Amino acid sequence: MNENQCATCGSRNKSVFCHLVDADLKQIDAKKVCNFYEKGQHLFVQDTPVNGVFCVSSGKIKLVQTDPNGKETILRIAKGGDVLGHRSMLAHSNYRATATALEKVEVCFIDKKYFSEVISSKPSVSLELLEKLSDSLGDSERRLTAFTKESVKERVAGFLLYLNRSFGKEDPTGRRYLDIKLTREEMASMVGTAPETMIRTLSQLKKDGMISQEGKRMFIENVDELLDLSGIGD
Repeated sequence: MNENQCATCGSRNKSVFCHLVDADLKQIDAKKVCNFYEKGQHLFVQDTPVNGVFCVSSGKIKLVQTDPNGKETILRIAKGGDVLGHRSMLAHSNYRATATALEKVEVCFIDKKYFSEVISSKPSVSLELLEKLSDSLGDSERRLTAFTKESVKERVAGFLLYLNRSFGKEDPTGRRYLDIKLTREEMASMVGTAPETMIRTLSQLKKDGMISQEGKRMFIENVDELLDLSGIGD
């Protein structure tokens, strides 16, 4: 039996299984396989067959897509409660990206046959899955619009606000910091710019007092100014 039980999982309320009763969750417990992945390990690789879906219990995972020329683009960062591989499974295609652990993560795997049965028999799971698909599509549309209409500085500001919403925490003094470690290359990939440009833009935002850096920890010092710069608050 899996030690990680869905009913007591810390990410349950954020997952597609959030509305299932304990009896249903126990059935999933009997079918799933839970594993730990260390930083840098792949959960799955782009263009390989889909065997099932991954439900993230804890930790952060980057989804990277590589084009025919070898250029890599980070599509998104997954965290506890997110499901991976469902879009490719539903489309009957291979995995469309490579999933790599950004830190030690715990993930539960559910084979595609059983996951399909759950979707068919549990309307609440289908609705939650549809909501996640809709949110993902909305994020993709906003990202495409940003690439075509916004300056790099505006995109970086919007990206930092996204990180603050998704991974922001408060230290003992109440200051907001980003509880995620991304290289400048990874950040540049998500914004759609060169690493050198990302470094210059972050330096400018520091001079402007919107962010600060202490060691490897980045602090969000002025959310309102970042909102004004990004245009999100308009």
